Amino acid sequence: MKIKKIRFYIGLDVHKAFTVYVVRDINGSIVIEGRSASIGKDLYEILEPYLFSCAIGLETNTEIYPIYNYFKERSIDIRAGNTVQLRTLIGKNDHLDAKRISDMLRLNTFPCAFIPEGKIKDLRGLVKTRHNTMKEVKRFKSQIQALTRKYGLIMPTGETFTKKWCDALQEHITLNNGGIVLKHLYDMYEFINNKLEQLTAQMNIFAKTNFPEEYGAIIAQRGIGEGLTPYLISEICPISRFKSEKSLRRYAGVIPVNNETGDKVYSTYLPKESSRALLRYALVDAANCVRIHDENFKLYYKKKKKQKKLHQKAIMAVARSVSDKIYKTLKECQAS
Repeated sequence: MKIKKIRFYIGLDVHKAFTVYVVRDINGSIVIEGRSASIGKDLYEILEPYLFSCAIGLETNTEIYPIYNYFKERSIDIRAGNTVQLRTLIGKNDHLDAKRISDMLRLNTFPCAFIPEGKIKDLRGLVKTRHNTMKEVKRFKSQIQALTRKYGLIMPTGETFTKKWCDALQEHITLNNGGIVLKHLYDMYEFINNKLEQLTAQMNIFAKTNFPEEYGAIIAQRGIGEGLTPYLISEICPISRFKSEKSLRRYAGVIPVNNETGDKVYSTYLPKESSRALLRYALVDAANCVRIHDENFKLYYKKKKKQKKLHQKAIMAVARSVSDKIYKTLKECQAS
């Protein structure tokens, strides 16, 4: 099969209202550059003279999908860039980004990102919505607890937001001990917590129905329950995109990344706000569960805690082992 030679390299920097584009030829010279509305049809008309032999690159963000899908459906070579790697480069503005992307495509140094499609995309949407709802529940819980302390309300000792604790809170609300704000906060908490339960159930049904083998294999692991299994499936599958356990570890951000300058080496983990934050959250949460419920992981955690002296470093070591175990589990599913 003859490989089609690329003659033009197109960099796009996509925003909600507009998109900056830059087209380079095979020698790196800029052919055209400009700005357009972030509409696939408009961009297609502008770039059409170059689309017969081109590669298009854009930085991943929430605004790219209509444009990405528009070109993808027309069999144009379009690639989404890994945001974390792209943003480690020096200098940042819209035109510079578009120029850099087009040049990286030409030099074959463009760091491609995985764009989920079909059921994986749908599951990711459910997982993200559920996770954001869970954070809202925690926020309302914190506000309610703060008000009970502020007004000196006598609450049951032990775990908060149990039935006994909530019944006591309702009594204070009935007597207006915590003011009108407490009532509204608790009403919002109940509403959002109910939505969280619905989302969690729907997320698990969707994962179990559409990924039965992967779901069954992961949830069979001691300590990993229904709350985390869909997270792992949505963020890792298809497992074929990872060459090894180490590549999954690196992708998830559970191993430090070294940045070298001169004779100094700086180690850091994947930024918490990165696109893979949900995967790292799931692996760390799973690590905290398995160190309690799995005897082997419990011993491993104690060993690492003794060596490293800190819980956070020990738990990240366990998270790496959980990542390796999930990788092998999903590889076995793929082979069967």
